[in-house]
Amino acid sequence: MKTIVIDVGHGWVKRGQAVLYDPGAVGRLGKQVYHEHTIAFQYAQSLTFLLKSLAPHWKIHLLHAVKENPLTLTKRRNYLPNADAFLSIHLNSSSNQEARGHEVWYYRESHRKLAECVYEAGTKTLEIPMRGIKRKPFAVLKRLKPAVLVELGFISNESDLAYLLTTSVRRAWAQSVAQALINYLQED
Repeated sequence: MKTIVIDVGHGWVKRGQAVLYDPGAVGRLGKQVYHEHTIAFQYAQSLTFLLKSLAPHWKIHLLHAVKENPLTLTKRRNYLPNADAFLSIHLNSSSNQEARGHEVWYYRESHRKLAECVYEAGTKTLEIPMRGIKRKPFAVLKRLKPAVLVELGFISNESDLAYLLTTSVRRAWAQSVAQALINYLQED
């Protein structure tokens, strides 16, 4: 039986004694304001649902920080450390509002195959620029088992944001990534 953790970026965090909401990056379409955490949560829910449908005997965990259970980066990184795959979902942001595109990050070289799998699934469904697979020691990626961080697109770019808010885009991405994760873990 395989175990997958789908991590929703940002959300409720504990800093000292205070519990605060971290929306992540913020984007705007006209007067409407969108939070990275909210969009990432929608994508994570869709992916989790499809994984549970396609692999009903596997353990699929949606890691989502709520006010009653705020998460630190350490808690995220250490959550189910023996999970076969860990996928953290985010949206990118830049002061350059022309910046666009989808990218996948990994840290350990042994995790590159998972990054390639998730990135390739994105290239099949997302009709936005592809920025590649990149390596960086983000805190949540410092796991022993395969872990990747997906930047779906730029919340600071109106074109990427409008595109990623489309339900059909979210469903297609989730379907493609779910099948790619299943294929990846069945090969393992």
